[in-house]
Amino acid sequence: MNRNDTTVLVTGASGHLGSNLAPLLIKEGFKVRGMDMREPETPLPEACTFTQADLSNRPALLELLDGVDVIVHTASIHPWKQYTDDQYLDANVKGTWHLYSAAVETGINQVVLCSSIAAIGYHNVPMDACPISEDMRFPMGDLYSYTKHTQETIARMHAETGKVRTFALRPPPFMPRHELETCFALTGPFAVVSDMASAHLAAVEVMTGLREAGGPVGPFEAFNTINRLPYTAEDYRDTGGERKQLIQKYWPEAYEWLLSKGYRGPVLSSSYDISKAERILGWRPQFNFEEACAALQGKL
Repeated sequence: MNRNDTTVLVTGASGHLGSNLAPLLIKEGFKVRGMDMREPETPLPEACTFTQADLSNRPALLELLDGVDVIVHTASIHPWKQYTDDQYLDANVKGTWHLYSAAVETGINQVVLCSSIAAIGYHNVPMDACPISEDMRFPMGDLYSYTKHTQETIARMHAETGKVRTFALRPPPFMPRHELETCFALTGPFAVVSDMASAHLAAVEVMTGLREAGGPVGPFEAFNTINRLPYTAEDYRDTGGERKQLIQKYWPEAYEWLLSKGYRGPVLSSSYDISKAERILGWRPQFNFEEACAALQGKL
């Protein structure tokens, strides 16, 4: 398989991630089809064929999947906007089930799923568990977490029955923010969309054999794809996750500057181990707190 002969379907192509990922895939030589229930706000590249359809529209989905080699499933709704419970269940759970069912029917056995760190569970995380690895589980505490966990359960079921392989990527929040707010957020689990797009590109390349995996991979693999943070389990035990103390330890030269810009340093809920994504996918985030801070200190 080579890039020019590999057709990728991006669901959620009008969304924040999908609209950034589709042009990147095209730039890297893939043939790309986009699908979303709404038209893109910014036109996708001409090389990307776009279909406006809902994942529950089975005839349209089956037609769109004809000739596809790998699916990148980014179509989900997220809690940074207001949705009803039924909307979460319809979009995230039922939509994912419809997609995997159609993939089986059309013989597509490769999916890159945009999951979330929420799939691990956010609640009652002990301090000494950080940084959190992919095999850890904690209580679900909200409907969004449940839907992302269920997406992975659907993927695991299809992988365990030998029907569809899945690489499930688990990003943190990466919604658009003002650049100073982005800098603040990168002191905890946050990311910029360009890094999340590059992570999904790496997953497509490894899954299709266009990039060598950095170790054995099974039919279902999950990867934490978070910004790079230096915090350790000892840091959490010593500080209780108090972010100002962590910043003083690791970025003392930035500490006073952050405070002067209004940084409040909330308690850090968790941090995540990204070594598996680095090792297997060959991916590392390029825009972390250091880069954001350096870019802003000369401007603000």
